[in-house]
This record gives sequence, C-alpha cells and structure tokens, in this order.
Amino acid sequence: MPSLALQYFVEKSSEFQDAAYASEYADVIARIENYLRGEGYNLDSAGEAVIQILFVDTAHLADKDFYNSLCNNSELRLVHPLAVKDYRPKPIITIGVFDIMDIYEEGPGLGINTKEEDFDWRAKRTADHILYAMHLDHRVKFLDSSIWHRYVPVKPSDGATFENKLKHVLDKMLDYYEQGLYHSVAAVTTLEFNCRMLLNSFIEKAGEKGHHEAVTPFKFHSETVMKKKAEDLLRFLEDEREQSAKLSDLKWNVLMVDDHSDSPLSGISSIDIKKHPSKKEIIEKAVNAEGRLKVAIGDYTSEDKKIITQGIDKLVNNTFDIILLDYLLGESELSSTLKAYGHEFLLEMTTGQKQHQLRRGPMGRFWIYPISSFPHAFTDKLRQLNIDGSNRRWHIANGGDPVSTPELFRVNFYRLLLRQITEYYLHEAALVRWAAQFNGIEDKDVWCTAVELQIDVEKQKIKLMGSYRDGSEFLRSMEDFLEKQKEYHTLWDQLYSWIDMVKKYKKGESPVAILADLKKSASRHSQASAMLSRLESQFLKFAVDAAANLLDQAIETQKGNTDSKEVEFKPKANESLYFFPSEMPHVAPDITKLAITNTSIQSIPNTLGKFSKLEKLDLQRNAQLVHFPAQEVLQGCPHLRYLNLRGTELETKLKAVRQDAFAGTRKDVEALLNALITSVPPAEKINIKYSLNIFISYAHESSQDKSMLVTHLASLTREGLIRILSEDDILPGKDKEKAIEEMVQSARIVVPLIESRYWSDDKNATIIDNILDHQHKSNTQVIPVYLNHIDKGDATVGKLKPLPDGWEKPVMAFDNPDLAWYQVAAGIRRVVENIRNGDQSSPK
Repeated sequence: MPSLALQYFVEKSSEFQDAAYASEYADVIARIENYLRGEGYNLDSAGEAVIQILFVDTAHLADKDFYNSLCNNSELRLVHPLAVKDYRPKPIITIGVFDIMDIYEEGPGLGINTKEEDFDWRAKRTADHILYAMHLDHRVKFLDSSIWHRYVPVKPSDGATFENKLKHVLDKMLDYYEQGLYHSVAAVTTLEFNCRMLLNSFIEKAGEKGHHEAVTPFKFHSETVMKKKAEDLLRFLEDEREQSAKLSDLKWNVLMVDDHSDSPLSGISSIDIKKHPSKKEIIEKAVNAEGRLKVAIGDYTSEDKKIITQGIDKLVNNTFDIILLDYLLGESELSSTLKAYGHEFLLEMTTGQKQHQLRRGPMGRFWIYPISSFPHAFTDKLRQLNIDGSNRRWHIANGGDPVSTPELFRVNFYRLLLRQITEYYLHEAALVRWAAQFNGIEDKDVWCTAVELQIDVEKQKIKLMGSYRDGSEFLRSMEDFLEKQKEYHTLWDQLYSWIDMVKKYKKGESPVAILADLKKSASRHSQASAMLSRLESQFLKFAVDAAANLLDQAIETQKGNTDSKEVEFKPKANESLYFFPSEMPHVAPDITKLAITNTSIQSIPNTLGKFSKLEKLDLQRNAQLVHFPAQEVLQGCPHLRYLNLRGTELETKLKAVRQDAFAGTRKDVEALLNALITSVPPAEKINIKYSLNIFISYAHESSQDKSMLVTHLASLTREGLIRILSEDDILPGKDKEKAIEEMVQSARIVVPLIESRYWSDDKNATIIDNILDHQHKSNTQVIPVYLNHIDKGDATVGKLKPLPDGWEKPVMAFDNPDLAWYQVAAGIRRVVENIRNGDQSSPK
C-alpha cells in the first residue's frame, strides 16, 4: 500500500455540532486518521498518493456559488488546468452530513427485480422528501461523478458506517493511483471537461418564471449509486436457476475497435507513464469483476492507422458478441490531416464494400458499446446523423468511460449483457415487462392474438439461435444454459394452452376455471408468478362472472329495509348468464320477485324451491332453458303467483300438453308446475350441461391440496358440469357451521381430503358420518381422496373405494403429484357423468 497524504479543506458547519462529533473539525479529522492507521494505512504528509478531503455544509450544496468557487480555487480545481505548467490534479473526497446521492433516482421499473415493476415513484419522492427539502443544486452529483470526485456521508442511510464508506473510497482511489490513472491524459482531459460542464450546466435567471431553478440540466451521475446498481446486477447474474445454472456462466467474445487498444494509456508530459495499463486491461478488469463474469476481448485493433479497415476485416473473419467502439479511431484513411470517428465505422459496416460479408452477433445484430472518454459525444453525433441506436442491424448501448467513470461503465455494460440475455431468456422482471406490452388492448380476441403471437416469437427466438451460433461464445453458452431450463420451456407451452381457454371464454361465464389454470402455472413457475399475475389482471378486464354479479345483487337486495325484495338481472351488451347460482336462496332467502331474462341458462337448480317468500318469477326468453325444478318450487314457494317461461325450450314441451307457459294466478301457477312435473323429465335424464354441486371437505393444513384438486377439476367447471363448494365460499359474517351444513345438503358429491389431521376435527367426522348414515335419502355420494398413508380403521368411509388409486397408494405416494390429481379428477368425472345418466355407482 503506497504512503497516503491527506489534505483537508474545512468549511465550518453547524451540522457537525451533535453528540457524535466534537465542535471542531480537528476532532473529526483525528477520528478519520486514527481509524485509517488502525487499518494499516501509511499516512505521510509527503506521500506519493495525495487525496484531498473537503468538508462541506449542506447549505453550500444548494448554493451555485459553491460550485463556481470549487473550480476557481487553485488549491482544488482550475477550469483551465491544462494551461498550467506541471499541473497535477488530485482526487477529492467531499464529506457531507447526509446521504444525498440517491436524489432523483426514482427508477422507471426497468431493472431486474420484479418489485421494481411495482415501483411507485411518488412514494419514493415522498420517502426522500428531506432530500428535496434541502433544495440542493442539480449539479450536486458532480461531487461523486468520477474517479476524481467521490462523496461520503457522515450519516449513511444504508446502515453502513462512515468509516467503512470512507475506507472503500480511499481503497479505490489508491488503486487508481497504482494504475497511474490520475496521471493519464484521458482522465485529466475528462476532468477538465467535467469542470467546464459544472460551471456551465445551469441557466441564469431570466424573468420571474424560475426556469433557472426548475429546469437546470442534469449532467452528472453518482458513482456510488452506479456501484450499487452494478453489484445488484452481478448478484442477479450469479443467482442459481434450474439445475444450478447461472447467467454468470455465459461467455462473451468481444471485439475492441480503438486506436492503441493494447498500448499503455498516454500520460501528461511530466509524469512517468510506465505503470499505465492499456484501456483493454482496464475494461477486462472492470467488467469481469475479479472473475465473476466471463467476458474476453478476443480481438482488437492496434496502432492508430487504418482502424476502420482493421475492424471491418476482423468482422469478416470472426463472429463477435459485442463490439467496443471508441469515438476517435486515430488517423483517417481518407486524409492524414483528418481523424477517423466511430460513426464512420458504423457507416462502413452498413454501406461499405464488405457489408454483406460481415458476421453479425446474437439475433443477427451488431451489439455496440461506446467506450469513449466522452460517451455523450458519440450519441450526440449519431443524433446529428439521424442514425438510430437500435434497429434490426444493430443495438447501440449507453456507453461509458472505463478510465474516469468505471462504475457507470460497468452498469451500462451489464445492462447490455442483460439485453442480449433477454433476447433468448426472459428473467423474472423481463417476464413482467413482457406481459405489460399487452396493457390497453380492450378486445379479448385481439388480446389473445397478440399474446399468442409474442409466445411464438419467444419460442422462435430460441429455434433461431443456431442461425447465428457459429463463432458466438455467447450463443453457445446460452444454448447450454437453456438446455437446463426445462420449466422455462414448459411455461410457454402452458401459457399457450391457457390462452386457448381464454379464446373460448364467453362473457358471462364464470372465469374461475380459467383463473385456476393460471394459478396452477404460477405454482409450477415461481419465477413467472408476477408476470402471470399481470396476465390475470388483463384477462379480468374481459371476464364477467354474471352468476357472481347476480349473487351480489341478491345480497344487496336482502340488506334492504323494505318488505319487497326484488332482483332483476339485465345482462349488458355481449354478456350472458350461463349458470344460476344455487347458493342464492341461502344468502338472500327473502326474495319476493326474481326476473332473469334473455340469458343462456340451461338448467335451474333445485335450490330455487327454497325461496319461500317468492311471489313473482320471470324467466322468459331464456331460449336454452330445458330444466326447471317444478316439484321443489311447487312445495317450497307457496306464495308464487306469477311464472313466465315463454320463449324457453320448456314452452315447446308445455305446448305438447296444451299448457300455457305463462301463469298470472296461484291456481294457474300450480297448473303450470304440475304440467312441468308430468311432461318434462328430471335434469339427470336430459342431455344438458347442468351444474352439479361438489363440496370439498378438508383440514386447514391441506389447503394447498384442496387448491390442486380445484385446479384439476377446472375442465369440469369450465364445461358447466360441476360447481365447487367449500369453506372458502362462506361469506364474512355468516354462521360457519350453518353455511357448511347448507352446502353439504345442496351437494350431490362430497369429497373429503383425508390425511392424519383430517379426523382431528370432529366436525369433519360428523359431516361424513351424517352423509353416509342418510345416503339413501339424500342421494349424496362420498368420494374419499387419501393424501397420505393413514390407518383407515373401522370408519365407514374406509369401506368406500377411494381415489387416486386405493387407500394403499395415496397422493403422496406418487412420484408425479400431477398424475395423482389427474387420476382423482378423472374418477370424479366418471361419477359426474354417471349421475347425469342416472347411474349412482362409485368411481371405477
């Protein structure tokens, strides 16, 4: 470690007058030096590495005069340093009280964390209100913008100590001294340019509108913030995925197009430059982060002549994943009095004689990363030339200066790597952004087509890898990585099947089955759960559960204070009602008038007869209605004096026995109901898709198993053959035991999910015993499903044939749980179909 000389510049600040710090800066300085000596630093006033420490009051950071004086102080900075003989600028560490560099960092949700996709910039602005209340000058990040200027807060906001923060920055600066970077022409000229920007990147006051305060240009970033982002990106790349594969295992072969790529950096005239590394070495050291990544500069141009020709020839002979491109490329090939520029290299790539021979990188593009000391000059020049930064030919990333702004350089480079990765593999946050592209599509069919198209695109990208794989280290390693991502491939197949379900969905049908299928995918693909949640929200824009809406309407009516309880269902445009909610009489028993017309209902459930106060029932123009529980209504609705079944399929049956489908008196209602009883067969004898209630009984510890069963029964639900009931359907405030009893009474099938803890609840045993004791009366079937191995004992349910494959082989005994649940669902389907055909047999 070289000897270190610290030079202090102190401006008295009242904010240091607290319990942690003495009233004089000398105490703070003593604290710093004692800590550094304890860490092994050699502090020597004549040390070869000189670092200046500037204490600054927060109030100064809001004063533009502070920034002006900083670059007009001969001991700190001069705006014209190159005019001073033997000028040797020194790096400055500014020490302030507060951690301020995170200001104006309200990200747009383009990172790697799915939480960032939910980023609320308003909440971030509110949380940082103290920073904004300081009214800091917009140029404040200059104090932390390069190897020349770093900022260390006395009160860090991330839980670290001031001493550790200071040590980290000092170690970095000493390393830069070791490399000779502070004596390089690249670093010194960048410093001078940044000082000019500091003095001129603001607006003088003109008028009373305050533009000089509100629209001051942003010119600087924070290396501290960039370092944190770079480390976050690295950790993300190092996360283990399927089969322990990591994105950090991927490899990149890089071409560097620059004059003197492998030559030591040139130094200012009076300084020994023998220690200077080459820009190539600096870049490889920075991006590979001590071996954590595998980025190799496989080839590079040399000297300062014919750089463009050299680079083009290398692209003809080899494939490179990334091209590092400098702004200045040495001597022009057109004239020795001119300079060659990076944009000329781009023009030669697209218009030169060898343009058709060039070997492109991933996705058939050239991936270009500017490495100029003045990266903004590159992008500004492209704008002048109207050269688009991202198209089918190339992708030009945000670049950086590897010498003076190494952390910004790393962040932008890692983002380029991620951009390439997401062309073939969408990580968690990229999946969320993938789903976001469908926001705003209002038509379901258009939405489905758009999603299907993009699924095909993602799958075809992988298939096309082979077209550009030859010579590409990245594509070869990406192909190996994707080979291990089995679940990632099945995700797209399952999503494609789900979209097919959505395409068949009709407005008014219950979306439960479709949502259950999506939940099933989310349970299998945890990395895609946030994306699938977005798709669920988008689908719900098109979904209308008309039965649920009708139920809600009935509940609201029940809450009313009037004696007359009237419910009239009016479907909206392109909407229909496919199922009558069988639990409606349980939640709204006092309904007196019920009008449901112009729907797609095929069958009315028997529970309709529980509307004991019903006076008027209007079901006209339900053209598909073929079943009506006439016997139950005749016995349970003694006040019914109005019944309209005109315009239904039932009207045809009634005409055959010369019975009008309309009745306006109690006597006529009874005649109409009796005619239905004698002329219309029961629902089980009619070949329709009617909803049959299935009650699932389970211990709370088995809630996940219950969800799996519901998911596998989704096709039966979607076909309208069953309606699933469970404790989850009990509304808040309802008597739980009574509600369960009513659901069990309305169920044609009861499915207990049996495991060791199931029988610990006496209520479960009571439910099953009551059903089995009165099975001959209720006609309810019990289909036990064993989740794990237990002693069935002498329980009556133990005599019933269970699913999935006998009580000796419960669900947990299957290597593939999906196979077990498939067998359970298949067995229940057989029972449902047998009931519809009038056969009450158990699953076979």
